[in-house]
Amino acid sequence: MAAASASRSSRHVAKSLQATRLSIRRNSADLLWAVVVVAEQCDVDLEAAFTHTMDEIERSLSEIRGAPDATNPDITTRDEPLTSR
Repeated sequence: MAAASASRSSRHVAKSLQATRLSIRRNSADLLWAVVVVAEQCDVDLEAAFTHTMDEIERSLSEIRGAPDATNPDITTRDEPLTSR
């Protein structure tokens, strides 16, 4: 009896997860469409804006992590563990 209940529960969780993924996929597509439309209406080069923003985020994360970048030439690899200074 417990095994049957667990099996039903497992199927319910799987269906719920599938429905959640479908909802996320649809909502993400709607959001992306809206961003593209707004960018076109505002004459924004979306690719350039995305690239610029990702570069800024990467620089910020590199500084936080102490990873190598142009402002921190002392560190030679991202794989090195962070040590206290």
